[in-house]
Amino acid sequence: MLRGGASKNGKVLYQDLKAGKADIQLDIDEKYLLSETLDSITWRFTEEFRNIAGINCRRVNGATKDSLYLIAYYAEEIPVSAGPALSHGLPGMILGLVIPEMHIQYWATNIAYTNNLVPTDWRDKNQNR
Repeated sequence: MLRGGASKNGKVLYQDLKAGKADIQLDIDEKYLLSETLDSITWRFTEEFRNIAGINCRRVNGATKDSLYLIAYYAEEIPVSAGPALSHGLPGMILGLVIPEMHIQYWATNIAYTNNLVPTDWRDKNQNR
């Protein structure tokens, strides 16, 4: 399954969940494509819940291989194991992600469902690798 989209700053993130890979297209004077593997995250489930963008989400605490602490809120009613900033591995879409050490927070503000397929030619032809 491919998932992805563009942000306002010209950054495009696509995750191939079956292959465990992600591509990030950045526009920094020129366009660059970075390929990354989706590393495993160890998640610990809590009994804390929070409403994000009108959806009930469960809190989990996570740690990456390099001991980066994460707090995520995922929605079981959206059964896609993905989220922002290469986060993944939960039984639902991550709608809130906090990385305290880096002072980073991602929060969904709106949910829009679509059946549009991700185009296979999404990469800009004039990018550097």
